[in-house]
Order: sequence, then C-alpha cells, then structure tokens
Amino acid sequence: MFVTLGALDAPIVTLCEGAFDALALAACGFPALAMVGCNMPGWLPGVLAFKRVLVASDADDAGEKAACEWTAALQSFGARCERLKPYQAKDFSEMLQRDGRDPTAAYLQASLNGILAFQWRG
Repeated sequence: MFVTLGALDAPIVTLCEGAFDALALAACGFPALAMVGCNMPGWLPGVLAFKRVLVASDADDAGEKAACEWTAALQSFGARCERLKPYQAKDFSEMLQRDGRDPTAAYLQASLNGILAFQWRG
C-alpha cells in the first residue's frame, strides 16, 4: 500500500489502485491511499471505520469490481463510501497528465461538492 501525507488522518479519504493515482489525487488536494492493485488489505476497513471514503479505483472492469468489493468491506465497518470516477480517462493519473492540475482539481472538488450536496438533501 502507498499512502500520501496525511491520508489516514484526513476527514475524507480517497482510495485508488496505483501510487501514481494517489500522487495525482494528492497533488489536487485529495489525500489518498493506493492499494497497489485491486485488493484491499483486510485490516484497512477497521482503520477507516466511520470515515467518509471516496472510492477512486480505475474506470475499467477490474476497477469497477474493486470499487464494489472495497465499498462492501468498508461499509461493514460503518464507512460512508462514494464512487469517484475520472472524466473520460482510465484513472486520475491519466486525467492529471492530460488535463493538468487545475482542471483536475476543479473536477474533483465539483464531484465532492455534488456528493456532499446530494447527501445533505437526504
């Protein structure tokens, strides 16, 4: 596992597959944990119990499967999970390389704002 600075202590944690994705997310202000693949360590759901977690696995078949598995495991420990997908890219590293930091950060913030607004309305 690869952890960006402050990710385990952040009020909102972002999970992704690769270290480059975690670095891309962190560069945009989203602390991240990279599973370095699609398998989550068995101890991680307990560490993230009752946290808000953005699941940012890759936008491919393996990433979608991982997102479902991670969400189920995390929710069993009380985490509040939401899926976060890159815009027209396989992952956030690709999106950052293609679009640059400011547009990627703006997309991430808008996505988070939408998640929070939807949950606020109930």
